[in-house]
Amino acid sequence: MVEKITSVILSEAKERAEKIVSDATEAKENKLNALKNRLAEEQSAREIATEKECESVTQRRLTVAGLDARMQTLSAKRAVMDEAYALAVEKILSSKQYETFYSSLVAKHAGDGDVVVISKGDNKRFDEEWLSGIIKTSGKKLSLAKEYIEANGGVILRADSCEIDLTLDALMSEIKEKYENKVLEVLFGE
Repeated sequence: MVEKITSVILSEAKERAEKIVSDATEAKENKLNALKNRLAEEQSAREIATEKECESVTQRRLTVAGLDARMQTLSAKRAVMDEAYALAVEKILSSKQYETFYSSLVAKHAGDGDVVVISKGDNKRFDEEWLSGIIKTSGKKLSLAKEYIEANGGVILRADSCEIDLTLDALMSEIKEKYENKVLEVLFGE
């Protein structure tokens, strides 16, 4: 009978042990599966985040490259426009009407007693004889300054309280500002 009781106890103990091991194995597998799922989700989230970051970086690089290309295009257009204006200045300076043009500008804008300050490059064209012709036609009292100005050409009219800048540089600057869009259209079809 002791053997029978021992046998029943051992049998129940074995069943319990198998149940505990089975439950533990199932719990372990459930935890492992949950961990695998969580790791897969985290990996997927990291991959999505990395892909989005790559797309963002690529988009920023494309934007910067586009801006750089646009800046280079604008710079090239500006260089062409500057060259066109430089050629225009050369043509104006070599024009036969240059002296006449400046004579009429000085006669129109000068006031009595103004001092005409000429550019270094014009010191042979715009002399006392040139100024005498303006004085005769305008009836204004004018004089030539002893110093010269640094400019591509033209004059500055100096009065007691102000100066009128009639240099070729100033006139071309006004023309550039006023006609820049038209020049762009002519040069580049814009």
